[in-house]
Amino acid sequence: IIFSGPIPLFLCFHMATAAPRAVEDRKEQRLLEHILATVPANHPEAVLAAMDHWGWTQAWMMNLGDVKGRILDHAMATARPTTCLELGAYCGYSAIRMAVRLRDGLRITNPRVISIEMDPEFWWGAVSRIEPHELHDLLVTGNIG
Repeated sequence: IIFSGPIPLFLCFHMATAAPRAVEDRKEQRLLEHILATVPANHPEAVLAAMDHWGWTQAWMMNLGDVKGRILDHAMATARPTTCLELGAYCGYSAIRMAVRLRDGLRITNPRVISIEMDPEFWWGAVSRIEPHELHDLLVTGNIG
């Protein structure tokens, strides 16, 4: 959903139901451990690539991903928002992608991505993926769960 006006705002919704997760099903935690072990700090594009590879080869993830990510990239290029609001961070993929596109791809002055997640486990995982990559100046996450 794109609103136009003095401050363009881009909203990204993740419409997924929170099904109870089995204790042994910790693919999000395994993904986080993989990223922290293999992706150097300050390389958010490498985080996206690692998440894409993981999703294609290890376990299905409900994040945006590389294919639908190109649709988001096009929508952002068309709208040229300065602020993006994401409702449902999951693993942080979309938030990282939007932050990188605003900063590097669209070269927006003073961009801001606000990402809100209800599930405390998903929120912590998203924050853990985002923190090492110097996006904190333009990416704000919040947990409302």
